[in-house]
Amino acid sequence: MKKDPYIVAKIRDLVDKYDELINKMKILKEKIRESPEIFDELSSILLKIHRETQRIVNICRDKNTELDEEYLIFLQTYCDYLVLISIPYVIELLNNMKNNVKESNDRDIEKMIRLFNELIA
Repeated sequence: MKKDPYIVAKIRDLVDKYDELINKMKILKEKIRESPEIFDELSSILLKIHRETQRIVNICRDKNTELDEEYLIFLQTYCDYLVLISIPYVIELLNNMKNNVKESNDRDIEKMIRLFNELIA
């Protein structure tokens, strides 16, 4: 694993992106019943955040990293926050959205739920 001096800054930015996403999802979860196409817009944001999170979580779980101990503690703290708080909340909001749409429109939401569940598995 290459040493990335900016990884903590990247994960801090990711935590901020989750906060923005969660706020947006809180607003949209009620509106999705009338306008299921809202999820299409949200879907691209979710996929981007998922990819970034997957990269960060993989770095956190890598035992062969060249990062020093103190740096790893900061990185693990942010990673734990994502895995224990942010991601489960996103999954909960996705489940709420799924419950608010017609059955024929919930496949994309189920896919997102599976993707985010894989991050915390």
